[in-house]
Amino acid sequence: MWKKSILMVLVGVLSVTGASSIYAKDVVNTNESNIVVPYMDYINDATVGLKITSDGEAQVRSSIVGYSSSVDKVKIEATLQQCKNGRWVDLKTWSKSYSSHKGNLGETYQVSKGYSYRVVTKFTAYSGSKTETQTVTGSEVKY
Repeated sequence: MWKKSILMVLVGVLSVTGASSIYAKDVVNTNESNIVVPYMDYINDATVGLKITSDGEAQVRSSIVGYSSSVDKVKIEATLQQCKNGRWVDLKTWSKSYSSHKGNLGETYQVSKGYSYRVVTKFTAYSGSKTETQTVTGSEVKY
């Protein structure tokens, strides 16, 4: 019984400390995921967002912040996907690079009603000849 009580306390402490390291935000008909990943050498923060307006305009947003002390360039490659017949199909891909430790991408695309959509973004941070990549998949938004 004593061991079981200690185990329950440890699980509770780990649950509380683990929950504080992840932040996600949902807004009406919007999906924005602010994701804090396990410590990375060059990428500090990566954000993916998708909003679909009432007239079917998908608004894609992706941003990256690298560590300013080491990152000299970043690249963002965002792909809007549609769920069709149970499979995710690429609709449109955009790419943007910055000679900075941070950058963002904002694009729009007209989508059809009756489907779910999501954004998959590949973030790359450069430090001299070294690179680090993080791929973030946003949650689906139904339209």
